[in-house]
Amino acid sequence: MESKSVAIIGAGSSGLVAANVLLKDGFNVTIFERGRHIGGVWCEDIAYVNLHSQQFGGTMEFSDLFDGEEYASWQNLHDYLKRYADHCHLTERIKFQTRVIEINKKNLKDENIPWQIKVEKFDGQHEMYEFDFLVLATNLFTEPYMPYIRGQEKFTGTIIHGYNIKSHEQVIDKRAVIIGGGKCAVDLASTCGLYARSCHLVLRRAHWMLPRKIAGGLLPARYFLTR
Repeated sequence: MESKSVAIIGAGSSGLVAANVLLKDGFNVTIFERGRHIGGVWCEDIAYVNLHSQQFGGTMEFSDLFDGEEYASWQNLHDYLKRYADHCHLTERIKFQTRVIEINKKNLKDENIPWQIKVEKFDGQHEMYEFDFLVLATNLFTEPYMPYIRGQEKFTGTIIHGYNIKSHEQVIDKRAVIIGGGKCAVDLASTCGLYARSCHLVLRRAHWMLPRKIAGGLLPARYFLTR
C-alpha cells in the first residue's frame, strides 16, 4: 500500500518535530522552507544580536536528542536543530528557498481530494505539487512589526527595529531608548547596557525581571519551582 504524502510548510522547530513524528508513522514527508536555513527564528537571517533562549536546560529540547544547555544562544540552538534534522533524516526532505504562494483543496471534507500547493523557487520558477495532508508550521515572528509613533518624523536620530540589530557595533556609544518589555527588548537592553553610551527601557506597564542566575548561581525557575 502506497504511503500517504504530507506537505509541511516551515522548517523551524515545529515543522521539524512534526516531520519526524509523521515520518516514523510511515508518511511520505516533504518540507517547504522559504529561507536558506532551518531553524525559524534561530538562524542567521532572522536572529538579532544576543538572541538567547529564555529556557533553562532540559526544557527546550526534543525527547530523542538530548541538549541540556542553559539559556542557549541562537547559534547553538541553530546547530542543535541542524543536528536534529540530520539525526532524524529530515534534511534531505527539505526544499530550501522555496516559498509557498498558493494552497488549494476543492473539497475540504473529502480526504480523497489532494491538497494542491504552488511554490516559487529561488530562481523565480513555479512548481505545483499534490499532497494528501498539509501541516502549517509557519513562523509568527519572521516579519517584524514596526508601529507608527506620533511625531516620529521629527525625531533626528535613528529608528530601527530590534530585528535589524545584527551586531553590537551598531549601538556602540549610542544613546539608546528601547520601547517594549518583551523578550527582544530585554535581550537588546542587555546588549545596549554593555556597549551603548546610555540605555533606557520604556514599558507600558511594570514588569518583574530577574537575572539569569541568582543566589550564587541558582537558576530562578529551579529555585522557585522546586522544593
